Amino acid sequence: MKIKSILFFQISLFSQKAEVESLIGQSMVLLNLYSISHFLLWLISGRFVLRSWTLFLVLSIGWEFLELFLPYEFAVETWDNKCADIIVNCAGFWVGLWWTKKINH
Repeated sequence: MKIKSILFFQISLFSQKAEVESLIGQSMVLLNLYSISHFLLWLISGRFVLRSWTLFLVLSIGWEFLELFLPYEFAVETWDNKCADIIVNCAGFWVGLWWTKKINH
């Protein structure tokens, strides 16, 4: 495992990474601007909409799986980035649930 950039937590894990980089013309990082939107989306969902970890995981993992088939540039990413997205989603959802519990007590 080779750490390329501590600032962006860029880790080279899969040989597929070079193929994806050539498709989109830029280096993939584990955490990027989309990570912020993932976190905020699931924070709001956990705070105001969902209460079920099972439903959350189905939606979160299902979306990442759906991105494999979407013909849009934003959906082209490496497997390590998809895993990072799911971790960020979990963090956002957990903070949303924690916030709800904090307000209700």
